[in-house]
Amino acid sequence: MENAINLKKSVWVMFYAGFIQSIKIFKYYLLPVLTVYSLYLLFKGEIASIDIYMFTIMFTLTQIGICLGYHRMESHKPFDPHPVVRFILLALGAISLSGPPSYWVAIHLRHHAHADKDGDPHSPIHGFWHAHYAWINKLNLANLRDPYMKRFQGDTMLEFFDKTNLLWGLLGGVVPGVIDGWHGFLWGFAVRVFCTTHTTWLVNSYGHCFGKRDYLTKDQSRNNFWLAIISMGEGWHNNHHAFPKSAYHGFKWYQIDVCGYLVSMLEKLGLVKNVYRVSKESKKNRKITEEASSIEEIAEVKAKETAEITT
Repeated sequence: MENAINLKKSVWVMFYAGFIQSIKIFKYYLLPVLTVYSLYLLFKGEIASIDIYMFTIMFTLTQIGICLGYHRMESHKPFDPHPVVRFILLALGAISLSGPPSYWVAIHLRHHAHADKDGDPHSPIHGFWHAHYAWINKLNLANLRDPYMKRFQGDTMLEFFDKTNLLWGLLGGVVPGVIDGWHGFLWGFAVRVFCTTHTTWLVNSYGHCFGKRDYLTKDQSRNNFWLAIISMGEGWHNNHHAFPKSAYHGFKWYQIDVCGYLVSMLEKLGLVKNVYRVSKESKKNRKITEEASSIEEIAEVKAKETAEITT
């Protein structure tokens, strides 16, 4: 029985390795060419309103699938979704062509476990471009599944999307093409996948290099307003690393968090329950002050405060 399970895992790893290789070729070489060609058509004025609508709708839906579905819902489980909601979000994530959800989650959990340390799959400590895209070439798939995927054993819905992931990704190209022909394929699929992919990668790279740090963490995560806008709220990355389980990444009124707004809407409709919110006290305790700017310094600050009280 154990040998059969190990064989199944090995076959799945080999399949996913092939999937990753195919996607890398597509994303690294074909997508940029198709995107540049689409921009050339745009410059010539050969674009219709439906092309813009197709890109905007598909980008928004698949970005929600990645950020709210793959990331918040599956990786950190800050709420309990209705099965229909979970299915829709996983489907949107699969259409994004970001890979099977179990591996996406495994990679992300490893990132949090070793954030900006050795073992982090995509940390800028090894260079900005490594964090942005080159890390994929060095990814060891065999080391991911067992330590980070045990909680998904027997999860039939997740397994379904793992096994049918490529079909969903292809569907994300076929539907725009059927609706709008060649231009629909270009704007609803090629350009859209290029933009969603690099938006996710920017959170990994730019989000750990540039911006403001509001909370004490053991990594170099940053908050970025413009990155939060295009990523539906993921740009408040320091907030997220300080409180990974939070359903909301925007903590202040001006920190726009589209995925957070969707969680609130779904909660009011009764479609998600047990939504995790960070308490004001927890935020206050992790807040960076003039005295403390890193997690290592907070102990020194507290020790200083204690000394002042006792003397």
